[in-house]
Amino acid sequence: MIFDDQTLTAGYAFAAQLYEAHKELSAHDLKLVMLAAVGNVPLSSSALERIRQRIQPHCEGCDRILFVITVLCELDRISGDRQMPPVRVIDIMSHIQAFRENMPEGAVIECHGNSTLPLVLWFAFRKAVVYFTGDKAFAACCSAIAGHDILWISPDEPFVADAYHFVSLSRGNLAVPAFYRKLFRAHYLGAVILTTWSFLNCDSPRILQLKQKFISSGELRTVIQLPSGIMHRTLPALLQLVPCRGGKQGNVRLINAKEWFIFGHAGTIEVSYLTPILDQVDRKPHAEGAQRAPMPPAEDVSAAALILRQCDLRMRDLQVLHSNAEHSERLEECATLIRGQMLPTRAPHEIAHEYREVMLTDIDEFGLIASASRVVDNVPRLSPSREVALLRKNDILLSSKGSLQSLGRVGIVVDTMPNWLPNQTFYLIRAEIVDPVWLFYFLRSRTAQEYFQSHCSGTTVPQIKVGDLSSLQIPVPDDRQLQEMHRIHEDMLKGVKKIQKLKKQQKLLLEKSQQAFDSMSR
Repeated sequence: MIFDDQTLTAGYAFAAQLYEAHKELSAHDLKLVMLAAVGNVPLSSSALERIRQRIQPHCEGCDRILFVITVLCELDRISGDRQMPPVRVIDIMSHIQAFRENMPEGAVIECHGNSTLPLVLWFAFRKAVVYFTGDKAFAACCSAIAGHDILWISPDEPFVADAYHFVSLSRGNLAVPAFYRKLFRAHYLGAVILTTWSFLNCDSPRILQLKQKFISSGELRTVIQLPSGIMHRTLPALLQLVPCRGGKQGNVRLINAKEWFIFGHAGTIEVSYLTPILDQVDRKPHAEGAQRAPMPPAEDVSAAALILRQCDLRMRDLQVLHSNAEHSERLEECATLIRGQMLPTRAPHEIAHEYREVMLTDIDEFGLIASASRVVDNVPRLSPSREVALLRKNDILLSSKGSLQSLGRVGIVVDTMPNWLPNQTFYLIRAEIVDPVWLFYFLRSRTAQEYFQSHCSGTTVPQIKVGDLSSLQIPVPDDRQLQEMHRIHEDMLKGVKKIQKLKKQQKLLLEKSQQAFDSMSR
């Protein structure tokens, strides 16, 4: 399913136009009238029908199915519904089943929930027998667009037997157990579950029990950590389930494609690019003499070994630090963690005080904090319990809430005034039994940053929970390592001073050049 530039551009533009013109509609109704307009299907609601009649889809020169899929994904992105997989994930999910593009004639496919609408359209267009458990009106519209019947069934009914199943559960992982219980009772041919990175190492009793069933049954075949940029503000993962044939239980392949960033035109991932990932899924090496990009790293792990790992479904490279617990301490045991909070509102009888909040933009490219840019000057004096958050030199701030790009960003306070506070998006980390400079550089290291990414939760506003942050293992340095880290830090501070001096000289020279031109114009 390759999306050409013309189709993507037209689909994105049409979705933006629809959303701007009909902001009064819910995300559900907006998608419904769009699908009805493209499929020329009358709607039972008179208000929605009037809107449908005014909509003119602009898809000339585009593949109609791919155009509608693009519009659906973009409408979800614009309206803030992060649950819907965008075009790139739909592309991956449609190829992850064993049949790839060579779908067998009469293949039976069950798509679960409204989040799989793009897959419903795609497989119906390919003449598969498609069952859909989402909104019944959506099924009728998609049938008209694809020119092929889509069979609606209630989500309360048992799953269709001898089918390939697709489900997106990136927002509510607690729905995974219910899905799997029904799937286990049906005779299925394969299943693809789109979930999140945090599910892979989640150790809550309910999820842990579910993953144990996946592993011990022999049905879990592949786990893929997809690139963090594929879904908007979400860290996605794919679980591939295949029925265990003849009682033979093979290894589970754990694939780490989270750094697999090669995008084509307009940010799309082409099918040719997916080939290395799919080759890892199929356990087959590159064809001899083939010129392909390197495959993402993978690890084959037995069911028994996964159980010993506490059902952690990530590759071992993320766990090297944790295996060396003899020389590490949990962060909560070697530092105080304080969550940044919103300043209280001043009552009329209270005296106003001024504080300054450190914002994300106050952390420079070197991770240094030397300013607090947000002035809050009409708040009461903080209580003694809140004054503990006033920043001190060598305090560390970690961005714990916001976009995926800012999550896990670390800064160390190198210059402070008595009234500086962390913004509410930060955790304040105050080192106690570990050196703050060592801790600062470790939190900026690849090991810690990968830990933060894999423990991110939330789809609308990604965040790092205090429990996950507290559990981060901090390596305890010896004297030689500590001295080396301080030497690196001192060299960096000297380098920063030189850069700042050069920037001031550059600014002065630019001002002098402007003065020269000003004098000529007089």
